[in-house]
Amino acid sequence: MQCIAKHTSSQRDRQMRGRRANFQGASAEDSVERAYLARGYVLLGKRVRIGPGEIDLVFRRDGLVVFAEVKSSRSHDRAIQSLSHAQLARLLGAAECFLASRADLSGLDLRVDLASVDRTGQVRVVPNITL
Repeated sequence: MQCIAKHTSSQRDRQMRGRRANFQGASAEDSVERAYLARGYVLLGKRVRIGPGEIDLVFRRDGLVVFAEVKSSRSHDRAIQSLSHAQLARLLGAAECFLASRADLSGLDLRVDLASVDRTGQVRVVPNITL
């Protein structure tokens, strides 16, 4: 008897949606990264997995460290609404761990931004988010 894994069409569909979402997320992060770099920020980290979560992008400019959560959707409003309290809590926990691992950033001002990318590729940043 041979054991051959068979994929159902629903499994293949889920895999395709997952790949598409991953590509869309990476593309959105690249767009947001370019927007921050154009404003004079320096990239400190991208897709940083630390502590309880992941930080999409970390930037520094002068005495400020910015943790950016990137969301993409058909519209900016939909992207912004997709950030949950639990996601924000994980982001804040990851940001604390990131700062604890980087003594060179102690004493700097901190900010958490939500950067949204709509279906046209336009980037909008909501600085200093709270829920």
